Amino acid sequence: DAVEDLVPEATACYLAASDAYTRMGKYALAGTIYAELAGHLAAVHRREDAAVYYQRAAELTETESPQVAGACLRHAIDHRVACGDYAGALECVEPAICVLEREPCVAPWRAVPAT
Repeated sequence: DAVEDLVPEATACYLAASDAYTRMGKYALAGTIYAELAGHLAAVHRREDAAVYYQRAAELTETESPQVAGACLRHAIDHRVACGDYAGALECVEPAICVLEREPCVAPWRAVPAT
């Protein structure tokens, strides 16, 4: 498959961009690059890889963007469960709770947060 052949090169580009932002101390931006990479990997059915990058995105964004970190951890949990990696999913639960307890959670079905 042509898309599958490009995954390693595309991944390397995303990782280089994230590394550059990390070296500049822009951890939230580096994290969003990881999250974007994870989303693309999930779209081409590379769920195990997506889970790893979502977790890394959460680590990088948890201080500046706890809601983003929480969303990334939820995605990581979903992908790990879908792959049958229940132990890996459980490892994400506690960090997700810790991150989300710092920020008010918005119910995913609401378009606008409750006031």
